[in-house]
Amino acid sequence: MVTTDTIEIPKLIKEIRIALILTQEELARILDVNFITISRWERGLHTPRARDLRALLRLAKKHGLDKATDSTLHNIYIQLSKLVDVLRG
Repeated sequence: MVTTDTIEIPKLIKEIRIALILTQEELARILDVNFITISRWERGLHTPRARDLRALLRLAKKHGLDKATDSTLHNIYIQLSKLVDVLRG
């Protein structure tokens, strides 16, 4: 069973941002949050809201991470997807 305790959310957010070749500022603009928020998520100082994680999942899918042939990128997408499922309850 996957729980939020077994997924390193800060690391996951940073890995997705890097995989999408986005700066913190660019990701913040897309998710409609302040870039400081992205920084805090990546440093583990704050936890993203479920709606922000869902938006990040949609963005990752839009950019093809769900079908990535690179296993690392695909696994990042799978982890985020599982996290969103856990949060949905």
